[in-house]
Amino acid sequence: MALSQTGKMMVSASTADTERPHNNCVLWGISDSKTDILEHRHSISGIDHACFSNLSDDLLLCTMADHKCSVVDVYTGKTIHTLSNPPGSNSYYKNHAVFNFTDDLVLNDGLLWDYRSSTAIHKFDKFNNFVSGVFSPSGIEIIINTEIWDLRTFKLLNTINSLDNCLLKFNHSRDVMYGLSHVKQEIHDHEISPSYKHVLGPFESTFKTFDAGNGFSSLGTYDVRKQIVDLSVCRRDRTVVTVESTNEDFTSLWTGGSVVKLYLVGRSKAERDDDVDEEDDEDEDDEDDEDSGENSDFDEDDEGSLGSEELVEVMSSSSLSHDEEDEEDENGEVAGSQSSLNISLMSESDEDGADETQGRIV
Repeated sequence: MALSQTGKMMVSASTADTERPHNNCVLWGISDSKTDILEHRHSISGIDHACFSNLSDDLLLCTMADHKCSVVDVYTGKTIHTLSNPPGSNSYYKNHAVFNFTDDLVLNDGLLWDYRSSTAIHKFDKFNNFVSGVFSPSGIEIIINTEIWDLRTFKLLNTINSLDNCLLKFNHSRDVMYGLSHVKQEIHDHEISPSYKHVLGPFESTFKTFDAGNGFSSLGTYDVRKQIVDLSVCRRDRTVVTVESTNEDFTSLWTGGSVVKLYLVGRSKAERDDDVDEEDDEDEDDEDDEDSGENSDFDEDDEGSLGSEELVEVMSSSSLSHDEEDEEDENGEVAGSQSSLNISLMSESDEDGADETQGRIV
């Protein structure tokens, strides 16, 4: 699932499996209506993955099961270009085509394209079986698994082992990169289990963060203690949202339950607890004022609007239970390595985070 740059369109795509025999992509319009928020625009069959262009809402890049990809006009639903990989392509199991950040190049299955002329420019060497790669925000690098390639010379610049087997996503400022580790899967007779053929996931219970502006140096690794289905960063980069599976068995990951959790970026839980203590002190002072005869029967939340604490509770209704909170480390953080990027589970007292959740997060 992906949201367009303006937030006015959304695309969803599913991979075919034993329970869903047909893969399908659906383009939706997002309206301001309170009743019919999603408006069906187009349906495209045979699509495993789809994403919007980066500079506008005009184009949709669709990846097919046979490692082809197509560029689609979102307004007409018609295919503008089809990019068919030549024989001997890399055939990554988790392949999904991506635009570069200026929307003039496409990377698909290890092959670099000028999609406007349907011209294949370069084929990168294959060093892994799963990850097909993304463009770096710098515009001069491509990351394919652990390898960093120079887009100008097509030479290998660096190898970063911590990127191994990771699906990579950037925040909207493009200065932090998130990595989700695909579950390790053995390949037998050039095949993997059907449960693992989904383009996105399943992922391990940890996600990693990297400094995208400093050679992709590691910022930290965070363990949410549940298998991750997907991760997204809100548009103001202050909140990370994860979809986490409640099943322990990966084979039933897609049919069982899941929970959505919100994590604050840039604030440790210790800092948030200090804020809560200060707010409690202020509340006590307010109560003292009320006891002195300045009481008021009016409550802002009684106007029918959802209070900020309630809003966070709704958005993170599946947040950590009391038992799970006991599993946090001694600093109250989501389990992870020491780093310069603090990420902590959002609580009901995070009013700043509540304002954040009012925006769309995809």
